[in-house]
Amino acid sequence: MLYQFNDLTRPFQFRNADPVLDAVKLALRGWRIRRWPGMPNVRPAARIVRTLQGWGISSDKHPIMDPCPDMGDTVCDILAELGRQYLADLDSVLFMHCAAFRIGSGVVIVPNTFRAGKSVLTSHMAMRGHRVWCDDIVPVDPTSRTAIAAGYLPRLRFPLPENSGREFRKFVDDTLVLKGERYGYIDPGASNVARFGERLPIVGAALLDRSETPVTPKIEPITKGLTMRYAINRNFSYQLQGEDMLRAFIDVLGAAPCYRVTYDAAEDATDMIIDRFSR
Repeated sequence: MLYQFNDLTRPFQFRNADPVLDAVKLALRGWRIRRWPGMPNVRPAARIVRTLQGWGISSDKHPIMDPCPDMGDTVCDILAELGRQYLADLDSVLFMHCAAFRIGSGVVIVPNTFRAGKSVLTSHMAMRGHRVWCDDIVPVDPTSRTAIAAGYLPRLRFPLPENSGREFRKFVDDTLVLKGERYGYIDPGASNVARFGERLPIVGAALLDRSETPVTPKIEPITKGLTMRYAINRNFSYQLQGEDMLRAFIDVLGAAPCYRVTYDAAEDATDMIIDRFSR
């Protein structure tokens, strides 16, 4: 069966994979999912099928189907394909590898690389009542300097960091809606996860400097140049190149303050970011 997600120009095919489609729906907020209304012979953006070894996924980026028995990993792969198709359909939006959450009247972005603590920090923000825009990839409109909510639930990698506090572990247990061997999605409630397409201006950026050993937590100003270097290096938008990309990132950051956050416990980083951007 072919399904259209929002207004994406290519469908996703689920063949004997209704449980996967149901799990994907659990991980999305504000996405409209319906039977594909177009031609039945269109080439799908991704194919998801049931196999003897689990769930198989193939796409333009991954044409060889590699069956996966783990539902959590399968959903992660499908959401990545949704993001790629969304990127392919748009030519004026930056796709930044960063977390984003609302503090006050705008969105703070966290342009860090993989395994830097973005998702744990974002989940802490949700626990504290701050609306999540995304914990991994956020679309940004450089013209209006707004972050566009991806409509994905926060995804955590397990096991949680050893220094996670009791309150946070209970929060994760209470809000976990989908868990695989490596990843799990939490639903902190409708008020704490932005629906797909919601927009707010970007009011600041925070680079995470997470230590594996105890350190004195601190937050300190950094230059926009350093922040832009992190953001550009973690950009998925291949439509913009050279000067156009540089100008887009200058427009995105505008007058927004930028900070480096040094910490080992996510609770400390959360406190410092909230305090600094709530002033």
